[in-house]
Amino acid sequence: MKLGLTILLLVGLLPQLSYGRVNATQSEIKNSEKLRSGFKKAKPARSCQILFGPLPKLDWTSPNLTIIDVFKELANKPRTGAISIGISESVALKIESIYDHVHSLKELAEAYIIHFPNLNLRKVIDMILTHDNGEFVFPDYNPRNNIDKNVKRRMEKHVFKKLKKRFGSLGNYMYKLFIEYEYALTPEALFTKPLDKFQAGIKALSYKELAPRDYYEFYENAMSQISDPVLKKILTYMYSDAYSRLSNYKSLNIDHHKIAIILLRNNGDVRKSLNNLIKDSNTLKEILSYHEKEYLELL
Repeated sequence: MKLGLTILLLVGLLPQLSYGRVNATQSEIKNSEKLRSGFKKAKPARSCQILFGPLPKLDWTSPNLTIIDVFKELANKPRTGAISIGISESVALKIESIYDHVHSLKELAEAYIIHFPNLNLRKVIDMILTHDNGEFVFPDYNPRNNIDKNVKRRMEKHVFKKLKKRFGSLGNYMYKLFIEYEYALTPEALFTKPLDKFQAGIKALSYKELAPRDYYEFYENAMSQISDPVLKKILTYMYSDAYSRLSNYKSLNIDHHKIAIILLRNNGDVRKSLNNLIKDSNTLKEILSYHEKEYLELL
């Protein structure tokens, strides 16, 4: 009898435990589910984009607009960082859409938040799904555009006010998350904003072959805006010569995003992450030979 009651209690608590600290209202939980459902359903097949080009522009003031339409639009807009350093728009879209950025940031947050047990994972994920929704109307401005931060904020705030009016309680929830994120008003926002810059720095490693002279500025921009020592440590490592040799290693198929996830889970511990990544002892020994002991300790 006691065992049965224990199992029932655990089953009831699991959904809450998986989101960390739980302080969400029923309406927030319902809106959270709508956001996640819209995000999952929204992404069009990338092959359709390549064959037929971007989908027709949305009328963002239409009363028929849905949250799925918003995410679909984000899936058809490239992140402009790559474009700003001379990569064509079509190639930039294949590298990363705004939707792709949101998905990558979500995975990074899920990996790193295990070290922050007091944060609300539900709110962090919803904030990530929401923070760039203003860009379904306006461009994804980057530092090279020299757009004043307050001007950009006002533009996006205008969009969120329209979404708030259009989507009712869901719109109110999105607007609230946007304000928290933009003004760094909550611990969840303070956790998410640096990760956003971190993700851009990691993604820029994909530009290295296409723009070898300019990709490094994304690292510099990220490092100038991040104070979290673990995030800075991981970025420093992933832009190092030792990591460059690792990513070019003949028998390893290195994915920068996946490496970043492993490093975040291990709180920036490079040696432990390499052990998690490389199961072949001879390969690991060879790679550790140029990840010098002093260098690993420094990291």
